[in-house]
Amino acid sequence: MAQDGSTGNWWGIFESGGKYDSRMLVNGTKDKRLTEGVQIADLNHDGADELVGYDTTTGKWWSISVAGSGAIGVQTLGSANLSRLTVGAIPGISDAALKQWLLKTLPNLSMNLLNDRLFAARQLMNWAANNADGAI
Repeated sequence: MAQDGSTGNWWGIFESGGKYDSRMLVNGTKDKRLTEGVQIADLNHDGADELVGYDTTTGKWWSISVAGSGAIGVQTLGSANLSRLTVGAIPGISDAALKQWLLKTLPNLSMNLLNDRLFAARQLMNWAANNADGAI
């Protein structure tokens, strides 16, 4: 994938049967110019990478993805004014590790998930609210 600097359009090169084809993925004139911090990351953990970047003219972060069907997805990620951003996974932190840590930390969470999911959801919401307050 590459961006045409004069138009802001994003182009992709695709291989099919030993032949290559280029096609425009996103029209850059619609506030989707990734001018800084362009990186590749699997944001939604589907095994396919998305292109992530910052548009200095709009102050927005964008992701561009191409599905297996060839459909193009463009999503705004917000307008945080960040610099020197690096996309990556934090070693040792995963969904499985967080789940195990929550099960050890919250009393009776495992039992409540089996018997009273509404109460378990309240436990998790309270834990998240308390930890978010402490992080701010």
